[in-house]
Amino acid sequence: MGTTKKEVGVRWVYLFLVLNLFFIKCEAGFLKLEGIEKARIIKVEVDDYIYALSDNILFKGKDNMWKKIFISKGEPLRDFCQDNLGNIYLASSSNVYFINDKRTERIFSSLEEINCIVYKRGKIFLGTKQGIYLKEKNKWRKLSRLSEEEVLSFSFKKNKVLVATKRGVYVLEKNSSKRIFKGESGEEDESLFYPFVIYTDKFHKKEIFLGTNQGIFFLYENKKFRKFSPQYNFSVRCIKAKNKNNLYLATNKGIFKVNLSKNTTTYLGLKDAYWLAFNHSGELIVATAKGLFLKKEEGRGNSLVSLGALLRNEPSIREIQKQALLYNDISPQKINSWKKRLRWRALFPTVSLDYNKTINYDSGSDRFYVGPHDWGVSISWDVGDLIWNTYEKDIDVRSRLTTQLRINILDDVNSLYYERLRIKKDLMRNDLSAEERLKKELRLKEITASLDAYTGGYFSCRLNELKKK
Repeated sequence: MGTTKKEVGVRWVYLFLVLNLFFIKCEAGFLKLEGIEKARIIKVEVDDYIYALSDNILFKGKDNMWKKIFISKGEPLRDFCQDNLGNIYLASSSNVYFINDKRTERIFSSLEEINCIVYKRGKIFLGTKQGIYLKEKNKWRKLSRLSEEEVLSFSFKKNKVLVATKRGVYVLEKNSSKRIFKGESGEEDESLFYPFVIYTDKFHKKEIFLGTNQGIFFLYENKKFRKFSPQYNFSVRCIKAKNKNNLYLATNKGIFKVNLSKNTTTYLGLKDAYWLAFNHSGELIVATAKGLFLKKEEGRGNSLVSLGALLRNEPSIREIQKQALLYNDISPQKINSWKKRLRWRALFPTVSLDYNKTINYDSGSDRFYVGPHDWGVSISWDVGDLIWNTYEKDIDVRSRLTTQLRINILDDVNSLYYERLRIKKDLMRNDLSAEERLKKELRLKEITASLDAYTGGYFSCRLNELKKK
């Protein structure tokens, strides 16, 4: 008995619903980061803050609070990078800008359209549609090598500079360049197969990962390469490694997780993804055409630290608050003491003491007589002070000012105290690079010094006492 058109239609509807439920389930694993205006985000990077780049704005944010640190009105933005000091180099289609907390200025203009920018060991590499510009020792110059290539991405491995272009992957050497991976071109030199991005990391010493317009490829030192998951054809725009076994891909079809040990590829969700980054908690942040999204990932075992472990050998926040108020002489007891003394003051009279000649008057002779010097005492009470004292107004004004100062100091102490705990937790991770660890250790010392300033050195002394117990 044949299948009717009605049955075929029902099956297609059922299949459509199943597929939609699958994608809805995958999308539900991501949380959209609020506070940033709806925009196509093409790149995201994370350190102490989140930096997100759209076509015309560079955002800086933390805890869903965002600030626009650069707005382009006349040209599209393409890429950005940071140096070791946290300075930002932002590339538009034809200019490069230097940005930090103190200033923003244009430092270079390119005759060729810019695609990408990267900072490495004091040098800035700029990839354009016609070659590479290099900035070193505060001077820009165009490299003679690959001068006609459209450069799409840079990476570095064993002091080698790897360059992805529409014709393949090249290794830059001192006076030459060597192609180690070849793309394919069609009619009129239109590229049919080429790497969008080239990626290396600390977990894989022999492999180079290529994100192409036809999937992900592994490139080895012996110049051999292979495609991973041949069944998938998508344009890979960004690759990030979570560890030795897991890669994450941002593609035009969404986010994929590649398990290298099991040789599997899993679709995670979202659509039209451009970039990936991991925050300090191991959570995945994704830049997409519809904004930024966050996905909680399984962290390392040592990242699951209990609050009790973080507070061990630490003074309590209440103890530090109390000491900060005492050291700065703004505790509430001070105002209460003033008010008590003011009540007692109304019971005491105003006493005047003088030493002068006495003057007497004789009514009979209608004359005044000046006598010898003598002491005089006068006493007076203002009975109204028992009900209302004019000094109470002064105390009210001082009380309001002291209360505001107390709130400001307590806010600063609270913020520093809990930021210190968060940094302690981050330092317990074993996947931090040496540079990241140094930054966090310096920030930890800076916070400790600030808490010492608020408490007159009490915080460090108390830490040492608790460690000895």
